[in-house]
Parts: sequence; structure tokens; C-alpha cells
Amino acid sequence: MKTLIVAAVLGLQILFVAQASAREKMKVTFVSPSSKNDFFWKKVVGFMQATAKDLKIDLKVTYTGSGIWTDYVKDTIRELEQEDAPDYLIHIFSAGIGTKIFNLAEKNNIKQFVINSDKNKDPENIFGDVGSPRGRYKQWLGHIFPDDQQAGYELAKQLATTARSRNLFSTSDGKTHMVAIAGSLWSSPSTE
Repeated sequence: MKTLIVAAVLGLQILFVAQASAREKMKVTFVSPSSKNDFFWKKVVGFMQATAKDLKIDLKVTYTGSGIWTDYVKDTIRELEQEDAPDYLIHIFSAGIGTKIFNLAEKNNIKQFVINSDKNKDPENIFGDVGSPRGRYKQWLGHIFPDDQQAGYELAKQLATTARSRNLFSTSDGKTHMVAIAGSLWSSPSTE
């Protein structure tokens, strides 16, 4: 009897290992809001590709080279509706349109993770409050974004310090003048 139990356990372990090794790679799609040559997004994609390689994840990157938000949404919807849709979608959220992506991912049972955008509400209130990850949208796994206001403050402070140390200020009023820096017209930093 003891031999039979040991054989059964070993058999189950072998089946489990065989099934696990036969399992398909996790398919992840990232829809980039810009072209392959964009300085910021090129670094983001490079990090994603290195991580995917390390973890043996099948990563597909789609680029929306136009920088037009409606093209981004169309590209993302196309990825979600294709026959060989990803298991996971990494995307950005933008005011007024981002909830369309949330709804479609939810409908198709595609897990999603939102990066680099700090919008939890659709300002036009078309779909209402999207809430928090795993709330209204069960497939929404998480959300990570920078503190754009703090980053802007730190950048402005450093620029002002550097300008003063180099005597770069207006002779008429003695002040250091700066130009504001923002993202694309539909990104979180630009719309706040």
C-alpha cells in the first residue's frame, strides 16, 4: 500500500511538472502612446522588454506613432478585440476615453495594469468614477504613476538653483524666468 501511495504521488508530481512546462507563456501587450523613437517611452519599453525576457513572458509592444489620443484608443481596442488577445494589457489612462479601454478589457476578461497616468475619474463623467483596482473593474490589477506635481517642483527648484549659480537671470527684474514643461495634450500632467 505504501508503495502505491508513493507511486501515485510521484505520478501526480510528474503530471504537474509536465503540465506546468507545457503551459503557454503569459501574453502581455503594451500599447505605447508614442513612436519607437520617443525618448521617454523608449526607456520604458526597453525596461519592459528586459523584464519580459528574464521572466519568459511573451511581450508585444504596439506603437501609436501619431501622438493622437483617438489613435491610441483605436490601437488598444484592436489589441483587445483580436482573436489572439493578450492575457494582460499594460496601458495608460486618459481623461474622457480611458474608461472605454477598461470596459472592453473587463468584457473580454483581460487583466490590465495602468501606468504613468493619474486619472481615476472621467471628467466628463461618461462612465462615472472608475474607482480603485479590483473594485468596479475586477480585471484591473493595479495602477502606478509618478507624482508629477512633486517632480515638476523638484525640477523647477533645480533649474532655478543652477540658473542662479551661473548668474542666468533677467537684468531688468533680477528674476530667473522659466518655461513650463508638460506632456502630450491628453496626458495627466497637461490636463491638471
